[in-house]
Amino acid sequence: MASKICNLAKNKEIKFVFKQGRASYDKIIGVRAVFNNKDRNRATIIVGLKVSKKAVERNKIKRRLKYIIWPILNKKTKNNHDIIIIALPPIKDKKFKDMKESVTSLFKKLRIA
Repeated sequence: MASKICNLAKNKEIKFVFKQGRASYDKIIGVRAVFNNKDRNRATIIVGLKVSKKAVERNKIKRRLKYIIWPILNKKTKNNHDIIIIALPPIKDKKFKDMKESVTSLFKKLRIA
């Protein structure tokens, strides 16, 4: 089993990614990424109250997105990134397959995977 994904937890790190990172969005997901000097990829997932007022639904979306990005980010790559994944309100009605296609296409656009 691969190691756990490191989280971007500090507010200043998240602000840096929003300020300096490259962005790519589609109808259900947005991705922002910037290179880091660490030895691994770090990520965080943002699912706001606009997506759903219910914490159960927001957490379900977070779990699905973590499951999708885990194999991609745990690959041994030379280029390491700080990544923020932003769930947009239409994601609530999408299936897992649609989420996976969206994330992989956005990662390819940003040359993360």
